[in-house]
Amino acid sequence: MPLKINHLQTHWHAADAELIIDFLDELRHVLCQAYGEDIAELHRSDEEQNPLQIDESGGPAFDDQIEF
Repeated sequence: MPLKINHLQTHWHAADAELIIDFLDELRHVLCQAYGEDIAELHRSDEEQNPLQIDESGGPAFDDQIEF
């Protein structure tokens, strides 16, 4: 499958950028109201299938080897 490239304008005037941020905030609010419980259930079922491993300090247990 070929890679699709989308072009998104990323250089805006400050007022335009603020308008986009306000729109995204409102969109997040509306989507959370409409789908918040469904999204939370998705996260719960994902956590049940792939539980987070906790190390002795109480944080996430990472087993990635870091090579320098």
